[in-house]
Amino acid sequence: MILEGAYSYVMKKRMFDIAFAISGLVVMGLPMTVLYALNKFKLDGESPFFTITRLGKDGKPFEMYKFRSMKTLYNNEGKILPETERVTSFGQFMRKRGLDELPQLFNILKGDMSVVGPRPWTARPTRKRNVLKDYTILNVRPGLTGVCAVEKIMRGYELSGLEREKLESEYARQPESLSRDFALIVKTMPVLWSGNSPQKYEQEARDRGDIEEMRPDQRL
Repeated sequence: MILEGAYSYVMKKRMFDIAFAISGLVVMGLPMTVLYALNKFKLDGESPFFTITRLGKDGKPFEMYKFRSMKTLYNNEGKILPETERVTSFGQFMRKRGLDELPQLFNILKGDMSVVGPRPWTARPTRKRNVLKDYTILNVRPGLTGVCAVEKIMRGYELSGLEREKLESEYARQPESLSRDFALIVKTMPVLWSGNSPQKYEQEARDRGDIEEMRPDQRL
């Protein structure tokens, strides 16, 4: 009976993921793609999309899609400039509302991700080793939103790696519940209007010097 319940949850969640992704692409994704294409000139001809390798279910790497929010600029010494000097005004607008994550709706359709789950972990060897110490996190598909995203919004600052591992392990271990997932979605929605996305708090912390500047491939 437990296995039947788990199977039922997985099937229902997958059906919801597909319906959510299609609806999201129609309502927000496609209009945002058109709008972002119109702002492509701010990126000096760079693609408005980029991909980054993340760990999926069972530790399988996948390419996660995002809207590009920064230009690729270097100083006279050939070193990449800080994010504050590369991010565009439109990119900043998207980050504050989490809109740069919208292309991940395609990842959800492909089955790489779910609407709710642990945020995708980087495939960097050092971080991968840390996550694999507690394989529970990788027993479920990573999500567009989840307990850590909500927790960061409520706290108003970035979580440490250890805090994130603890919260996401607890989520993966808890009994499957669609009502729990729906509650996390509801708590995430105000971000679109408030502009208080986790990315906003991360940038504010970096501006204060609380966390060091990181390249995109160094993020959690």
